[in-house]
Amino acid sequence: MRIAKVIDEKKNNLDTYSKKYEPRGKRVRPLTTKQIEGSAKVFCQKFNIDDKFPDKFYDFIDELSSKLNVSIEIVDDDTWGFHVTNGHYDPSSFTIRLPERIVNQATQTKDKDLMSEALEVVFHELGHFTLAHTAVLHDAGDRPLNSQEDAEVQADVFAESVLFYIGLKSPQMEFDF
Repeated sequence: MRIAKVIDEKKNNLDTYSKKYEPRGKRVRPLTTKQIEGSAKVFCQKFNIDDKFPDKFYDFIDELSSKLNVSIEIVDDDTWGFHVTNGHYDPSSFTIRLPERIVNQATQTKDKDLMSEALEVVFHELGHFTLAHTAVLHDAGDRPLNSQEDAEVQADVFAESVLFYIGLKSPQMEFDF
């Protein structure tokens, strides 16, 4: 079952019900939900991401480093400097930083909701990497940003798609109006 329709409806509702779209992230190359979902599916297949993923988390980190030259740094909670976020992707160094508590929640909890929340952070940051989000913004003139060009929306859709493929998220999403 594809979730593109559900996510497209979510994004359409966001754009329809707000008079002016309020961006959450930087402007990036526009991608449709279907394109992002396809990238997530290929990513899952390439790295054998399935319902056993949490048990293979540390092997996955090693594989990312060796195959894609992306680093995942696990930062001690006491020294985590990004107090407004649970993860950070640095496109200049291909580094994803995650606080230790997120990694522990993703790998050690038996509570599927807590695990899903933590893995959503992990895959959101990986979405930035996989979708080639960079600090360089493309010129769109005076055209306002829309949700298909919003790096944060794209990363959210990527994470939701991966969680759907591994069975931790249903295709029924919530809408915030």
